[in-house]
Amino acid sequence: MKPEDRLQPEDEVRSQTETQERVKGLIKGNHLTQRAVAEGIGMSEQSLSQKLKGVKHFTADNMKNMAKYFGVTTDYLYGLADLTLEVF
Repeated sequence: MKPEDRLQPEDEVRSQTETQERVKGLIKGNHLTQRAVAEGIGMSEQSLSQKLKGVKHFTADNMKNMAKYFGVTTDYLYGLADLTLEVF
C-alpha cells in the first residue's frame, strides 16, 4: 500500500461524521425514534445516542446491523456510495 493510499486522521473523522449524519437522516426520514432503531439493531438507546454524537464510534458489527435494519449498504453508511433508485 502506498503512503498516499492510507486513511489519514482527517479522513477518519470525516467518515465518522458522514456516518452519523446518514444514520440520523435515515432515522428522521423513516419517522423512527432512536429507541426503536437501537432495539432493532441490538444496542442500547444510550449507546446509539453517544455514537450519533461522536462520543463513541460505530463498530463494524454496528454498521452491518444498521445496514441490514435500514436496507442500505455499509458503503452508503460510510459515505462511500449514494442511494440509487432502480428504474424498471
